[in-house]
Amino acid sequence: MDNLDNLFDNQKTEPTFDVNEWAQNKNEKRTRAYETISNTSMKIGSDSQMFQKYLDIQSQFDVYSSNNVILILSQKPEATMIKDSATWRKSKTYIKKGEKRFTILEPGKKYQRDDGTMSISYNPKTVFDISQTTAQPQNKSKSNLIMAIQSLLD
Repeated sequence: MDNLDNLFDNQKTEPTFDVNEWAQNKNEKRTRAYETISNTSMKIGSDSQMFQKYLDIQSQFDVYSSNNVILILSQKPEATMIKDSATWRKSKTYIKKGEKRFTILEPGKKYQRDDGTMSISYNPKTVFDISQTTAQPQNKSKSNLIMAIQSLLD
């Protein structure tokens, strides 16, 4: 009977949040992202097929920075629509079990460097492609503008 009483006495304590560990983890992810960008950029510069893939992805993700397009190219080149897991959930779309996340860099806060110049920090952000979710992939073969023009001409 004492064992049963002990089960209720040993309440689980919440794990503590270590801000230094969190910051170190973010720095490591950011460093890996920049290393990936550097390595992939070298390949893009020396391989015309890789350069064409980069251009294809840049046209697909035209509002993304060139660094993020390079990250997409190196991690999920078949991606067509990416969002973080919270954004997918808001649209009632869920990540399939076992899918592997990948990283892009999200602009953070502006800050002043020691030399007085302003800069923006970039934070690693994990995302998933629509193909990794329960959503139906959208056909993006024709843009909305092209379809609107065609409907006017018909």
